[in-house]
Amino acid sequence: MENIKDKYKNRKQIYRCLIGALLSIIIIFGIISPKGEHPATTFEIIMFIALLVIVVAMYIVLRCPKCNASLVGAHSSFWVKFKYCPKCGEELTE
Repeated sequence: MENIKDKYKNRKQIYRCLIGALLSIIIIFGIISPKGEHPATTFEIIMFIALLVIVVAMYIVLRCPKCNASLVGAHSSFWVKFKYCPKCGEELTE
């Protein structure tokens, strides 16, 4: 059975992959979409839906393994070293 730190590490890796996918879609969307006003194409609609799905998946994936609290807001701050769950106080990293 995985312990809490291993579960958090796996969830954090998935979260980082989702961030990479999100940034990739945004960059591709900026390069491919034509400039100026135009009707939305099917490809653009699919990309927008994919963006929404990725954002929702980010909130579903990055949760505390012990209390299931969302950690997205706490994990996103770059100036604070994230070590403990803000809700239950469980140590998530070494």
